[in-house]
Amino acid sequence: MALCLDFPSSWVTVIEPQGTTWSWERLVFWFYSALRSLALDIDIVDLNQWALGDNAVPLNLTALGYQLVVIPSMTMVSPAAVAALANFSGHVIIGPRSFAKTTVFQNPQAPLAPEVLPMHVLRVEALPDGYQETVTLRMPFSDPSSFGTDYNVTVWKEYVRSMNPVTSQLSASSSSSAAAAAAAAAGQASAQSLGNFSSISSGVGQCTGDNAGCSSSGFGAGDPAVLMMTSPSGTTSTRYVYYLAFYPPRNLIVDLVTSVAQHIGLAVTPLPHTLRVATNVRVLRVHSNVQHRGFYVL
Repeated sequence: MALCLDFPSSWVTVIEPQGTTWSWERLVFWFYSALRSLALDIDIVDLNQWALGDNAVPLNLTALGYQLVVIPSMTMVSPAAVAALANFSGHVIIGPRSFAKTTVFQNPQAPLAPEVLPMHVLRVEALPDGYQETVTLRMPFSDPSSFGTDYNVTVWKEYVRSMNPVTSQLSASSSSSAAAAAAAAAGQASAQSLGNFSSISSGVGQCTGDNAGCSSSGFGAGDPAVLMMTSPSGTTSTRYVYYLAFYPPRNLIVDLVTSVAQHIGLAVTPLPHTLRVATNVRVLRVHSNVQHRGFYVL
């Protein structure tokens, strides 16, 4: 699997901070720590390739053998990254404040990469120190009759709306993940709300899990917190994108990655806190093109 790091995202959040507790480095470490605790083989990858400028060649993530791509937070996105993700057949987990700024530090008037992330972020909120929000999340590909799990969320949350019709997997009438995959195979994009915010933190707006009657004036109980968006990739493959509209705690990352990894057949071995596999992290260094690359073992 690929863990995509984008250091300019750290610089952007330092230049334009939103909340005293936001830390790109801590968020990345939580993702990295969660993946390592599951003994997953990790390649650290630079999708944006800012240093190569116009000479950047999009990575062929599918040809490189990746089934799962994890992006903790990517504030700005390059054409190379958009092309790499748009042509990827697999699963992509994307964290908050991603695709949130143009290269001139402006808030985009429309989604920067709708072919990858077909959704709008209508409002964001830095949560006060000591404030705790609850997200109820049902893991993808789980038993649709099961109840979701509650997770405590701090630091950050976003009010998001999918560009495609949304069903809520937390409702009795929701469509299954299999139905979403069938829609993608038929050339149709779809979206599911896998998790909802369970309380109102500010403003007066209220939304249901399917985004009906949403107002951009505030967050309400039932607002989507985790969107799973499926779309066709190529002629026979499907791309799944999971967007986390909040600063995820480490235990939620572990549970979500475990669910997705097991579904696609990646070996997952939960390890004790004091034990890690020593040789399963590599850094993919792209020089002039995808054909010339070096792996450095951590």
